[in-house]
Amino acid sequence: MKRDIRAAYKVLQEFLRFILVGIVNTLCNYTSFVLLYTTFNVNYLISGAIGFLIGAYIGFTLNQRWTFKGRLLEKKLQLPRYLYTQLFCLLLHMVTQVSVINLCGISEYMSQLFGIIITTFINFTLIRFWVFQQK
Repeated sequence: MKRDIRAAYKVLQEFLRFILVGIVNTLCNYTSFVLLYTTFNVNYLISGAIGFLIGAYIGFTLNQRWTFKGRLLEKKLQLPRYLYTQLFCLLLHMVTQVSVINLCGISEYMSQLFGIIITTFINFTLIRFWVFQQK
């Protein structure tokens, strides 16, 4: 019973750290998107992709060093897995953007937020159990 409680606490702790890291990389993601889209008139999908990738880079660094720091999988395996996860989530993010714009009439600005919300939980699950899995 104590072991189950400790395991659940550890998952909760990792999830909360992941959320804090997510807040930081989401702010970087969305700021990059708005800056590129508004100031430089870059297409919303390209702006969204660049913002997403900037957030992904920040997320990898912070998650590796803080959220999942006790994980023992070698870094040479973590980075490619992280990139695959981010590319998958980027694709899902872009599909979400196009879908909510075309099907729901949501603005390009809001579509970025919808993409972030949709990919957060999938991203956590893949990162925790695949990228930073324990040996």
